[in-house]
Amino acid sequence: IVPLLLCCAANVRAQAPDRGSLTSATIRSALEQGRAFLDAGNLERARIHIEAALARVPGSAEANFLRGVVCERQKDYAAAAASYAKATELAPRMAEAHDRLGFVLGQQGQTASAIRKFEEAVRLNPRLFDAQYHLGATRWWIKDFEGALPALQAAVRLRPDHAEARYYLGLTLERHRRLEPAIDQLREAVRLNPRLAAAQLRLGTALQAFGDLDGAITHLEAAVRLDPTAADAQNSLGLALSQKGRGDDAVTVLRRL
Repeated sequence: IVPLLLCCAANVRAQAPDRGSLTSATIRSALEQGRAFLDAGNLERARIHIEAALARVPGSAEANFLRGVVCERQKDYAAAAASYAKATELAPRMAEAHDRLGFVLGQQGQTASAIRKFEEAVRLNPRLFDAQYHLGATRWWIKDFEGALPALQAAVRLRPDHAEARYYLGLTLERHRRLEPAIDQLREAVRLNPRLAAAQLRLGTALQAFGDLDGAITHLEAAVRLDPTAADAQNSLGLALSQKGRGDDAVTVLRRL
């Protein structure tokens, strides 16, 4: 998933703010330092500054949103959901908060609620890549391929360099029986990220179905190298080698299972 926060200065040195003497300027400073510590990966330090700001301005949508980001990165998804929900209550048009709330709801198995939040984020900001990508990928997982397609197409338009978005679009096009454009998307996914084993595997099997055994073997071998324990990749590779007339090689691969 694409990181939501923008990069800030990595090396920020600051003491925790004194909650009793916070002014508007120091509240803003606390939030800025909280962001900086988030970007530096110092979650505990980030939380100190964000919580200090929230103690004085609990009605700050930005502060609630940032606390949600900290909790999400700490994998405290219930706390993150509460903070993001508060942010959406305070700032109903904050598309990023709806998207992140959808993501943490999804992590807790609340798929229908997650999709509603992604849809709201897309309605508020159709150019928000994360929301389009999350909506499309989640719809794919629940086998709503009709709904997944426009969201993933939008995601790829917004971020043509995003390998996972290309991968999910390729999978969705396959489900629509559009094999050639699916192969194009999967090729681009592995070009962007050759270490994406799932894309190597899916491209290999798509090329195998298309009759390009040489191409299939190349990508299936890559999938097996990336994940030697993947039985589906080894099975597909063994079948492709057998179809190519390389029976001995096929037996060698299949014996590894």
